[in-house]
Amino acid sequence: MNVLEKILEEIEKEQNSYEAEHAWNYSKGLEYAKEIIHSHMDDVTDTNVGSKNNWIPCSEGLPNEIEFQEAYCRNQYAAEFLVTIKGATRPTTLYFRNNSWFDEGRNYYKVVAWQPLPAPYKGEEAAG
Repeated sequence: MNVLEKILEEIEKEQNSYEAEHAWNYSKGLEYAKEIIHSHMDDVTDTNVGSKNNWIPCSEGLPNEIEFQEAYCRNQYAAEFLVTIKGATRPTTLYFRNNSWFDEGRNYYKVVAWQPLPAPYKGEEAAG
């Protein structure tokens, strides 16, 4: 359940209590709030799952120069990305250069989708 669904549940409980007390105007305002939230449900990513909406099918495009430069470059020869290999059940990381996907041992793979690596975890130090 994503955050918006939790908010909708809370509004629903609040709305039911006001309907029981015959506070119809307040209940109607809550109904409008629910409609607004529902209208934007598809606009946000569920934070309880991975970044499912950020996958880029290779059939739609490969990393461009900007994405390549923003990616972590190992030895300045190849950029690392999160990928899904054809037939794999979970993602891994591979390097990309000259329209090819490969691992550290220079084994080449057929990649079906990719995305930039997420930012590294900052830990407790960054939060304080």
